[in-house]
Amino acid sequence: MEAIQIRLLDATGPLAALHAHCHEAMKEKETLDPRKVLEAVNTALALIGNANSQACFERRRLILRKVNPDLGTYANKGGLSSASTELFGEGLRKNIKESMDLNKEVSGFARHSNQLGWS
Repeated sequence: MEAIQIRLLDATGPLAALHAHCHEAMKEKETLDPRKVLEAVNTALALIGNANSQACFERRRLILRKVNPDLGTYANKGGLSSASTELFGEGLRKNIKESMDLNKEVSGFARHSNQLGWS
């Protein structure tokens, strides 16, 4: 969670700079360059969006780990579709099933190789 807090603090940098420039401009009775204002706001919005995305990923990962400690690795970092009805994304069930099937195959192979004395 510390990484998310740092990301949020990073996002306030451009806004704090813009705030300071506004106060300076008012004192000096000057106007601000709209391009610089837009640049600062766009940067802050992008950084806030990134922090939000990271927070959502971390939340999904923590929830999955509470359900089963082995599931935390299945949390996806990508954004979820607003049309999705799945809390953790459309592919989570499929990924878990594929992983379980692979584990069964590997276990079966290990048992078979032990029976043959290959271990």
